[in-house]
Amino acid sequence: MTLAEAMADERRALPNVAKQLPLGKLRPPAMRPELERSALRHAIASISQGVLITGPDQMTLSVNKAFEQMTGYTEAELLGRSCKLLQGPATSLQTVKELRAALNAQEPFHGELLNYKKDGTEFWNELSINPVFGRGGELTHFVGIQRDVSERKIHQAQIKLAAQVFAQGHEGIMVMDERRTIVMVNQAFTDISGYAQSDVQGKTNRMFSSGWQDESFYQAKWHAINSTGRWQGEVWHRRKCGSELLVWLTITAMHDEQGRVCNYIGTFSDISGQLASRERISWLSHFDTLTNLPNRTLFMDRLGLAIKRAQRTGLTVAVLLLDIDHFKEINDTLGHDQGDRLLVAAAQRLRCAVRDTDTVARLGGDEFAIIVSDLQNLHPVKTVAQNILDTLAAPFALDLGSVYVSASVGIALCPTDAVGIDTLLKSADQAMYAAKASGRNCYSFYTHELQDHAQNRLWLANELRSALVSDQFWLAYQPILNLKTGTVRKAEALIRWQHPVRGLISPSDFIPVAESTGLIVDIGEWVFRTAAAQVAQLRNTHAADFQLSVNKSPAQFHRHSASTETWNQHLVDRGLSCQSIVVEITEGLLLEASQHVDDQLRSLREAGVQVSLDDFGTGYSSLAYLQKHDIDYVKIDQSFVRNLVSGSKEMTLCEAIIAMAHKLDIQVIAEGIETTEQLDLLRDAGCDYGQGYLFARPMSAQAFDAYLAQSATGGNAVPKG
Repeated sequence: MTLAEAMADERRALPNVAKQLPLGKLRPPAMRPELERSALRHAIASISQGVLITGPDQMTLSVNKAFEQMTGYTEAELLGRSCKLLQGPATSLQTVKELRAALNAQEPFHGELLNYKKDGTEFWNELSINPVFGRGGELTHFVGIQRDVSERKIHQAQIKLAAQVFAQGHEGIMVMDERRTIVMVNQAFTDISGYAQSDVQGKTNRMFSSGWQDESFYQAKWHAINSTGRWQGEVWHRRKCGSELLVWLTITAMHDEQGRVCNYIGTFSDISGQLASRERISWLSHFDTLTNLPNRTLFMDRLGLAIKRAQRTGLTVAVLLLDIDHFKEINDTLGHDQGDRLLVAAAQRLRCAVRDTDTVARLGGDEFAIIVSDLQNLHPVKTVAQNILDTLAAPFALDLGSVYVSASVGIALCPTDAVGIDTLLKSADQAMYAAKASGRNCYSFYTHELQDHAQNRLWLANELRSALVSDQFWLAYQPILNLKTGTVRKAEALIRWQHPVRGLISPSDFIPVAESTGLIVDIGEWVFRTAAAQVAQLRNTHAADFQLSVNKSPAQFHRHSASTETWNQHLVDRGLSCQSIVVEITEGLLLEASQHVDDQLRSLREAGVQVSLDDFGTGYSSLAYLQKHDIDYVKIDQSFVRNLVSGSKEMTLCEAIIAMAHKLDIQVIAEGIETTEQLDLLRDAGCDYGQGYLFARPMSAQAFDAYLAQSATGGNAVPKG
């Protein structure tokens, strides 16, 4: 029904309302006109469209509730005023002119006008105005009925824009029905493929197949579309003329109101011209243009992959760094072009000196690097190093005659010497300079104590296995004080290894070995269960809300994803609240967190286990990580606390960390507090908790029990500044 029809129906309905009322039975005949007017007012008020009644002078006499809601003006604000106040800067002057002409001629008007609400909001108004005449033919009123058609106008604009994009866009577009039959294509489609709409209408897009992709490719493509509603990727198509082109194709499934596929929309662009450039750019970004060897970027990528593989397999990766001895003198004496020729020849020899699986790269200048991976012993890397020295010792034929060179080679091993790429390269670089210091034309390992170091790691790994079964581990407890109240309701559980022969072995010595061998999983389980038993006793004896913090290394998250659920269940089985344990993690874990790490952290939080971020500020701190993982505590690293004095940079950093954490509803624990000055500064800065030698050193369970008993009587109060 059009607006005019609706208006006519409503106008015809108004007298009927009065006719249907039994006015004669209710009031004397003299009262009937008044009742009819009342009924008319009620009918107008109930109309869903806006109604405006003006006098012959076009000044407002009455509006209904729908008009008020549509414009934001009340009837009182509009009485005696012209509707010009609804017009604004974007209102069509031509339409206003046509409206005025119709009213002045006492003729009906129907049109659309952009008006403005009281708050300044634009809205499109579909307007019908009719003059009302008295019995003598004189003009008595104008009655306007209007409807907000903003949504329709927006929809029309969107349809118009979509049509323009379809017709004028640079990407080829094809519309298919639910049977994948082509219904429509745009001009860009024809320009790119050579096919007009009449060529493709009623056919499937398989007519463009070049033969480069097999049937399984197309099956996988449509499986993805039907499963996810969308697919995109590179496809080789064939033009009408028979030539081939590489296109970037996107196909999207469209659904009707019942959720059934009604159309498929395919868009594509010709990327054939980009292919060669892309391949060239890729090559330039990964290879050295002089020697055609992998460059630093590709070398770093391959080294990262080799390290990850070594972590999975437990084998060793060797990095060899070498440079040509006195190469600068060759460049200065013979010229850079001869130096470049020597580098090209040296690169060819290096390729022949290594195994097929090894990587030879040029890092820059006369510096080369080799990755030798999957080592079970040092023999292969020693062989490669000696081959390098031997092959470079042979003379190089240059324009001015034969040139003899030598090289210095430094070797570093992963994980023996380092586990990170940068650290590994630094170690190899130091070893290379050690080779130069030894007289050049030789190779040197990162440390002369390499064998002792490897044997020590092997010994630690073997002893760690027996330590678990022979009760050589014990937990020390260091109190964490509430800096406002001086009470102790928290402590950190720290593992200690009492070896029967070597005595107390530092965690910094055995934890890395435990992580690299996977023993950290069993050790971590022992720490957790021992701490759970201890916190149960502490809650029973000292404070019902006591908490113990346990450290959980990244290796535990990566190697044993089920431990989180096991921990949660163990606490429940013991009748302990999950808030009795705080899990301490490192910033590095958040930085490298995978989906299964995220899931474990989420499982802890959902169970009620609180999470503390250890050594905060020493790694890659990120507010996004704190927010995403809902951290409860951050621990200011003792490196910030150690040199803490008023006005220092450390003080500024601590204040910033505390303020930031509190804004995120995170509590702050300061580690390594050793002086009352540090305590006073941190307490004044609003730090929540403190931990350090000023309060107590880590102690045995028995000593800690006595410490808490003494604290309860005021014997271990927080020192005053």
